[in-house]
Amino acid sequence: MYDIAAVEVALRGLLADMPGEGKIVVLAVMSAGQPGDTGRPALSKREIEVAGLVRKGLTNQQIARRLGITPHTVNHHLRGIFKKLDIVSRVQLAALEVPEWVG
Repeated sequence: MYDIAAVEVALRGLLADMPGEGKIVVLAVMSAGQPGDTGRPALSKREIEVAGLVRKGLTNQQIARRLGITPHTVNHHLRGIFKKLDIVSRVQLAALEVPEWVG
């Protein structure tokens, strides 16, 4: 059995020196853990990808093209992200510390 808290601490340490694209993989692993640990639902892998691209300043159209999905689907993911993180805007999403939005 793994010590989930120790693994999470190690993964958070990796995030500090990791380039943006590599963070998506680590964040997906972290959010795939146990949603009950933080009291809020974890973001899905796709939600983490969308959130990361929003934080880089991409529009819904640009995110859709990059991920091969429709702008409507991007908007759907954003609504889920906002609900799970109890926020209402892209600005709030961009202002969050990375560990806060991984779930």
